[in-house]
Parts: sequence; C-alpha cells; structure tokens
Amino acid sequence: MSLAPEYRAGCLLTDPVGVIADRAARRILRYTRPRAVTVDDRGVAYVEPVNEAAEFDLVGVYSRDLGILELSRRLSGDLLLTKQERGLVRRHRPAAEAA
Repeated sequence: MSLAPEYRAGCLLTDPVGVIADRAARRILRYTRPRAVTVDDRGVAYVEPVNEAAEFDLVGVYSRDLGILELSRRLSGDLLLTKQERGLVRRHRPAAEAA
C-alpha cells in the first residue's frame, strides 16, 4: 500500500494544459522526493510516487527543487507534447440531422 497516493491533476481532454500543470506543480512542491507525472489512456494526468508510475504512462519525473515557475513551465510543455503525441483530442458527437 502506498504512503503517498496518486493525485488526479486533471484531464487533458477537458481541462486546459496550464491548469493541469499548475495543479501538478503545486502538488509536487509538497514532497521532498521527486514525483512522476503520468497520463493514462483516457487523458487523465496524475502525480504519483516514481516507483508506482507505469512506464508507458510516464510524462516525466519532477522535483520541487525547480521551484513553482520552472516546474509549471516544464510540466506545461511536457503535457502539451504528450497530448499531441498521443492524439488526445476530445471527439464531438455529430449533431443530429434535422428531419
């Protein structure tokens, strides 16, 4: 059982990348050890202990030593790249045709 559970920072399909990056950065600042940021196949971003992160979901490993501004900047860039590489775009249902 984990002493530090994962934290859901947001969803890349519905939340702005900058908001997710800021949430994740603020969470990482709480820990003395580096934390992994992962994104699952549904586009949900998590902050979790490095040893619990799935390699195929990994965005990166980040330390609070960077400070809030640099941490947020790096996370924003890495999350945006992850979103683009994985093709995480919200798919809209086609509008019902008028009869």
